[in-house]
Amino acid sequence: DEFIYMLKECGISGLGGSDYPTYIKYDIEEKIHYLIVNAAECESYTSCDSALMYHNSEEILEAIDAIMEIMDIDKAYIAISENNTKVIKQFLKNINTYPNIKLYGLLDVYPSGWDRALINEILGVTYDKEPSSLGIVVNNVATIYAIYEMLKFNKPVTERIITIAGAGV
Repeated sequence: DEFIYMLKECGISGLGGSDYPTYIKYDIEEKIHYLIVNAAECESYTSCDSALMYHNSEEILEAIDAIMEIMDIDKAYIAISENNTKVIKQFLKNINTYPNIKLYGLLDVYPSGWDRALINEILGVTYDKEPSSLGIVVNNVATIYAIYEMLKFNKPVTERIITIAGAGV
């Protein structure tokens, strides 16, 4: 209950673009079996999540582990593009400390970062309702980092790393 309250009070919402209130995903009757961390970043030119993961992989793993413990989640997957080798190497330095967190390599194609595609690819599940009704929560990696800052420093969401790219830049 305290975790849900903190998510609300700190304004943690989907930082992958949806801005969906994160507490709703966790405030459910069903047991959560899987947490999928969307680190796919499959949009062209986008690199803000890669930068976040490269510099904060330990904190992201710590946050995933804390969420799993708080919510009694069985297993977590970090879904990341197989081409993102620099970031994968950063995660591999510490992931063995967390036996229930696995890296899951994705092809670097759009829309591999879409929730339905991730869940189907990783768990082989298709659905018509919300993933939480199946005991699955999907969070963008930036949302996970915001949860880390909330848990560690009681910090609300006040900033977001962004990518500025294209011919006009």
